[in-house]
Amino acid sequence: FFLAKSILGYTQVTTQTHGALCRFITDEASDRRMVLMSRGFLKSTVCTISDSIRLALRDPDNTRILITNYYYGYYWITLLYIKSSSRK
Repeated sequence: FFLAKSILGYTQVTTQTHGALCRFITDEASDRRMVLMSRGFLKSTVCTISDSIRLALRDPDNTRILITNYYYGYYWITLLYIKSSSRK
């Protein structure tokens, strides 16, 4: 949560809506997680972009992340967001 809101500057991320989501995705008790939320709740921002950067910061030499999407080309846009966000 702190990374997304304070460091990456995603001001729309709120404790009320995203606090539990951030705790859920950072819980390392399980390797697989599924997040279901309506459109517009910043799932990609929190779960894909912010968490990928968090994982890479934690272990930059051994982190591998696979990003896929149903829509062709959307993964590329996500990678561009991660790249631009990681330079902040």
